[in-house]
Amino acid sequence: MNQQPYLKKTIKIVEYCYNPNYGDDRICKCGHPYYRHFDTYEHMDNVGCKYCDCMKFEETTVVPHTCPYREDLYGDNRTLCVCDEERTNACWSDI
Repeated sequence: MNQQPYLKKTIKIVEYCYNPNYGDDRICKCGHPYYRHFDTYEHMDNVGCKYCDCMKFEETTVVPHTCPYREDLYGDNRTLCVCDEERTNACWSDI
C-alpha cells in the first residue's frame, strides 16, 4: 500500500490590517474616518466601523459637509453628512 498516514490540507488566510501610512482622516462610504474601522484598544484590529454596521472601509470621493437638508429630514443642520454628488435631498449617512 502506498497510502500516507495523513491527508494534507492547506488553508489560506487573508487578514486585512490597519495601515498607519494610509491616512486616518480619509472618509469611508459609510461617512466615518478610516481609523474608526479599527479597534484602538486592541492593537488596531480590523473590527469594522464603530459607529455603524459597515464592515469594510471603502473610500468615498464625496466630501462630508454641513447638510442643508438635515433640517427637513432630522430637524437640524449641524451634523455632517454625506449626500449624493448632485447635492439633492438624498442624504444617506451621518458622521
